[in-house]
Amino acid sequence: MKNETIEYIQKTTLDFISSARSINELAQHFRTEDIPISEEIIKQYLLKLGDLARSINEAIDTKVQHLITIVEVDETFKGSEVRFFESIDHKYRYLLRLHLIESSDYDTLYHSFKELKDQFHNTRYIITDLAKPYPAIIDEVFGHIEHQFCQIHALRTLLKDMDEEKNAFLKDLKTIQNLQQQMDTEKKRRNKMQKRKWYKNDRLERVILKRDQLRLQFGITPYQKNIFSQHPELKELNREINLLQSYLRGNFRSELRSKNKISQIQQELNKAIQDKNSHWANYMICRKTFRMTIDYFKNKIVSMNDLLKKIDSLTRSYGARFGKRVSSFIHSHPRLTTFKCHLSNREWYLTLISTNAIESLNGKLKRYKDVRRKWVDTDLTRSILEFLRLHFNFSRSLRNRGRNKSPLERMGFNLNGTTLYDVIFHRLFPLNIRLEKHPFELQSSGGVVQLM
Repeated sequence: MKNETIEYIQKTTLDFISSARSINELAQHFRTEDIPISEEIIKQYLLKLGDLARSINEAIDTKVQHLITIVEVDETFKGSEVRFFESIDHKYRYLLRLHLIESSDYDTLYHSFKELKDQFHNTRYIITDLAKPYPAIIDEVFGHIEHQFCQIHALRTLLKDMDEEKNAFLKDLKTIQNLQQQMDTEKKRRNKMQKRKWYKNDRLERVILKRDQLRLQFGITPYQKNIFSQHPELKELNREINLLQSYLRGNFRSELRSKNKISQIQQELNKAIQDKNSHWANYMICRKTFRMTIDYFKNKIVSMNDLLKKIDSLTRSYGARFGKRVSSFIHSHPRLTTFKCHLSNREWYLTLISTNAIESLNGKLKRYKDVRRKWVDTDLTRSILEFLRLHFNFSRSLRNRGRNKSPLERMGFNLNGTTLYDVIFHRLFPLNIRLEKHPFELQSSGGVVQLM
């Protein structure tokens, strides 16, 4: 087999794995290209590739461990069962750990944190979400390290409480809209009844006038007998008069009911408008309280007492429940402001302290997680995750047309255009590292690609 074909297999394998495509798709692609390599050989090849990626990752970790001081940690899920333990450097976004864990209990997470500490012993600060096991585990493993909760996660929790007032306001708007539609419909119906009443009244007057004229013409006297039998036209006019009078009596009752209904709708509308204004005032106070909470996290409001005074002065008439919720939440999560001790009263953070780096990583990892129907902790899975870790640390973001630096470039290493293919298959290490792993390669034996 030609060297070009071997190189094509190597590059295609890297492209498929790094672009979140499955092993089955890769094997199908090779069959389409008439390349005689079986799915089993691909799996063995990926095992070797993962073993090599692990060696490269460990070598790079040794080179950069002195730079790792602020670490973000998270555990993510695929479905309701499979969990991934992830840790990333907060400053450079260098991916430190990516592996499956059996559960999120204390013992499992303790082992993962212990491995993290042993490899990156220069860690001084850790940022996590609000998960309950983290404080005890971090204190046990790292000792008196500074542990900061993600403030974005905290604000998301508070936003759920704000949504109650917002949803109540939106519900009132919908109620007002429905009542106004009912009001318009009823007014249109009433206007139609009034127009018919005016027409029927006019018709009744004309018919009565016509009947009186005929009575005068025929010389009919009061209490005269057999009038309708002698004058059928008077009988017809009298029948029409009775019908018109009956309609007008019914119209009067319908108009009275419509008037009462309009009055009732107006009362409900006034109450809905008052509720809407009240909920809007509550929501606006909640937003201001929320903004104050952000300022407190950034140290623009220095102390908790200052925050509580501002909240109390703001929520005397509205928003008292949300103000109490904010106060209780911050008191129950003291690690939300761990890093404030590094600031003076005149200093503040430009942004909130968060796990945005690991959240961004989770967004990238989602398509890799979704490509496999089921994740099981096997040698092949660990190999793929080791390769993905290496891939993310070498790769530049696709945003900004690829001009953003990769994690290794942020750390000051000049990759000089070196690709992951060059590192793995040509040993072009830009970091001056050495590997003890023996090289492996693909060769053709009997017309079939074999792993040598």
